[in-house]
Amino acid sequence: MMVDLHDYVDRYIDTFPFSGAIFMQKGHSLRMERTEGLLDQTKGGPIQRNTLFPIGGASQSFTAAAILILFDRAILTPQDPIGKWIPELRAPLAHLTLHALLTHQSGLQDYPVHLDASDFSRPLSRTAWMELVGMDRPIEMNDVIRPSALGYWLLGWVIERASGQSFGRFLEEEILLPLGMYQTCLDHPSPSHPRRVREYEVNGWELEPTPTLDGRNFYPQAGILTSLGDLRIWTEAWSSDRLFGSALRRCWQGDLVPGGMGSSFQAAGYGWTMDQRYQTALHTHVAHPWMGNCRIIRMPEQDCVVGVMSNFAFQDVDKLADHLVRISLGLRVPTPRKPIPASDPAVADEWLGTYRLGSSELTLDRHGKTFLLRKGRITQELILTEDRQFHHAWVDRQYQILRNPMGELLLCGHTLQRQLEIT
Repeated sequence: MMVDLHDYVDRYIDTFPFSGAIFMQKGHSLRMERTEGLLDQTKGGPIQRNTLFPIGGASQSFTAAAILILFDRAILTPQDPIGKWIPELRAPLAHLTLHALLTHQSGLQDYPVHLDASDFSRPLSRTAWMELVGMDRPIEMNDVIRPSALGYWLLGWVIERASGQSFGRFLEEEILLPLGMYQTCLDHPSPSHPRRVREYEVNGWELEPTPTLDGRNFYPQAGILTSLGDLRIWTEAWSSDRLFGSALRRCWQGDLVPGGMGSSFQAAGYGWTMDQRYQTALHTHVAHPWMGNCRIIRMPEQDCVVGVMSNFAFQDVDKLADHLVRISLGLRVPTPRKPIPASDPAVADEWLGTYRLGSSELTLDRHGKTFLLRKGRITQELILTEDRQFHHAWVDRQYQILRNPMGELLLCGHTLQRQLEIT
């Protein structure tokens, strides 16, 4: 049975708290445009079509477009080593080509695991930033596709050297103004834009503001703000010749072909990843909740685009966007419904305790008929259902209790990709 798009979104928003913006466009026809929630939970103000959201790693598509424009003008070539434009770099980093960075085949890491939000909350010079992330040390080179935000940070530096302009000025003059994207800008930390959303995470039963990051550290890979209206313009531009010639468009589309990262994640580059779920090509980008919780999915064969942006860091925008894609393809999706608590939550008391996840500890406690999963200062409220599954009380997320061969307790879920060992 075909699922009605508007009915599904109504049910989802009625079931799970949602704050953000949603759109679906097929060809030149807008099938849905929806905004919900508040700009700021304290100051108020409704989220509207011109509200600005951080889009995190989806910013890389703007950096890629700037590089392609410079290719089109013969200022840069795909085989240029970055050392040609950034002589401060040493080998082997200086020998990386622009094409290798664009397509994540440089061997560079993404963000080092030892960094946390505090490392992104202060302005850093380029030298200090390179020392912090470790790019001043030799790196291992290989031909494996490995998504790297750091590679796009370097591309932003190349854009400035090759164009003689700041990254923001080149973006504005060569991309944003020609396309009519008047609401898109860099995420300046002080003062922040008055229409910029405030991001939140959930702590137990309360919403807390997420750490404020200094976007000056990562404009080229994760520091752009955009609105619902401008995001539609941007995704349309990637399907046309408005940014660069058709030859370059065929070039980047040819790079996004299956091969190299497994059955789902198959290719990456130019700010997009490529997979073939549902036997059709999907160009997608999902942003880390730290830097903007959003999901954009382009379906070139169907000439369809889905976008979901939220200022709730815990919002599962990936699942919501995926369900909208399924609806657009005429596939079945589960009906959103709140979990029904178990009549006797005491049956799960044997699972209470402290667990180890890598170097972190998580504690599962019971609070009346609900359960609390704590990691540091963050607490998630869970509901136990009759089928002995834990469900997140705020979003459509499920945790499952398992036992390993040693009889130890394991807790697995959407956000806990590694198994937990009991301490």
